[in-house]
Amino acid sequence: MILEIIFSIIIGGGFALLTLPSILHLQISEYLLYRYRDFVTSKGIFKALVLPRFALPAKSPRNLLIFGFNILFLSLYAYLSIFSFEAYWSLLLFPVLVRLASILGALLTSPLAWLFRYRYIYLAQRQLNASKVKIIGITGSYGKSSVKEYLHQILSTQFITGKTRGNRNTEVGIAMEIALQVKPYTQYFVAEMGAYRKGDIGKLCRRFKPAIGVVTAVGNQHLSLFGSRENIAKTKLEMLTHSSEMGLASLDWDGAKGLIERLDTKVPIHKYSLEDLSATYIPKQVSVTNGKTDFSLKIDSMDENYTTFLMGRHTLLNLIPAIVIARKLGVDYENARDCVASLQPILGKLSLHSLPKYTVLNDSYNSNVEGFLSAIELLDTFEGSKKLVSSLGIFELGDEREESYQKVIAKLTELGIPLVTTDPLFKTLGGEIVHHVQNEEELLSYIEDNFKGASILIEGRHSPAFTKSLGILKAY
Repeated sequence: MILEIIFSIIIGGGFALLTLPSILHLQISEYLLYRYRDFVTSKGIFKALVLPRFALPAKSPRNLLIFGFNILFLSLYAYLSIFSFEAYWSLLLFPVLVRLASILGALLTSPLAWLFRYRYIYLAQRQLNASKVKIIGITGSYGKSSVKEYLHQILSTQFITGKTRGNRNTEVGIAMEIALQVKPYTQYFVAEMGAYRKGDIGKLCRRFKPAIGVVTAVGNQHLSLFGSRENIAKTKLEMLTHSSEMGLASLDWDGAKGLIERLDTKVPIHKYSLEDLSATYIPKQVSVTNGKTDFSLKIDSMDENYTTFLMGRHTLLNLIPAIVIARKLGVDYENARDCVASLQPILGKLSLHSLPKYTVLNDSYNSNVEGFLSAIELLDTFEGSKKLVSSLGIFELGDEREESYQKVIAKLTELGIPLVTTDPLFKTLGGEIVHHVQNEEELLSYIEDNFKGASILIEGRHSPAFTKSLGILKAY
């Protein structure tokens, strides 16, 4: 009996090792089955399920529980098949069960995740009730993390300020950060708020009640989850309708002006832009020289001059709301000006890495079409003729995936910059300007063999093993 159990555990444990990529994919999808389904669809069933690249998930309590369940489930199945029912033919179902085990594990651990989530929501609410802190909510398809970081740094020059760290922009992520950071004396808390489905921002706003709300932009990120651009726009703009004191919104995205003007809000909405003259806030006298950008911004009828060493034209679009809110809340002009001049690039958001073999423009934090195009334009300004873009593809674009890829290909073709990718659709659309490889190991070899001394844009998430091999010890 004992030998039979040990034998079954060895078989079940061996097959359980094959579930580790699935656990990682669930982790990437935040254990949301609708996101996991979309991930599998976008990546391709063969790559995602049949022959996934072996990779280890994070050693989190939930992942360990799912892996433990997989061992138990597959060991029990092996025992029943071989020793109880002697149905040896049923062992042929192991490949299917390996694909299903992690999903079952995710479902079974959901109640524990629910308890964990609501524990932090309770703690966060208790902290908010004991404090007079004002929440500044920031959302958008892209740019929200940068605005959050810049605003937090400028506000912190004069006020006690907290923020959501990393990519903790879900209900439980925000609650955890509030529970850990907000004290009775905290004055402002800057919360990045993310969304995957219609109504998500409204739900977060009802929970955390922003005094000031910012909408950075609306694009087609997560389009396959929302179903339409209209649903994305309506969801992001819920930030403005739920803000209790003031709202800011960028006009630099398709349809922005009309949608914002039709909103029924109880607070003033200030608009900002790089070019639209109807915006309340627009940078003037922009001058780019020797890696720095000088610009002026009119705030309350006063022209204020700023200098930033952050790269990329769209950086100004992320600085404007941070400067405006900070000044409106009472940060002195001199403090704001000095802080803006000292801001450093956020790791993985167009951060520059001068490595022995390459110059790497690291845009690996996430990927969206607009950011991809801006990053390519920035790469084009680098000295030297040898340039390359590396991308594993952009996910959750739904029906607009091909159209979005065509925009990227058109920009690469215009500037004569090649792309290396594991995504076959890029190769289909891009022809000679695209080099397709099967995995990151081949991708790294291609770079090492052909692009030593080059300037390389790393666009979107790559594995830690890849970025470490490239020379970046921490990518994001």
